[in-house]
Amino acid sequence: MGYWRLERQRSVLARSFDHRKMRGVCNGCRSQIAELKAVADTFVDLQQSRHLADYDNSKVWTKVSAISRIDYATTAFQMWEQVKTRSEAEDFLLSLFAADRR
Repeated sequence: MGYWRLERQRSVLARSFDHRKMRGVCNGCRSQIAELKAVADTFVDLQQSRHLADYDNSKVWTKVSAISRIDYATTAFQMWEQVKTRSEAEDFLLSLFAADRR
């Protein structure tokens, strides 16, 4: 959340995310931009890993597997940096947060 200008508002913003909606948007991402598609896929994969970590007591997480997940997230942030100013990436980002209009 380092990009939100007002630091005092960052925790409020972070708590407003609807991860179910975000997962749906990411699952539906059909971008022709490989980096953007990879960011969306990474979100879904890491969310699944988080659910396993939180709710599946039979799953054993090693230091190596945890570091692997961190590296995976780091790579996704690097890919996002490459595409974040493209209009399709901006549309994707907005769709993660905007309310559905039906």
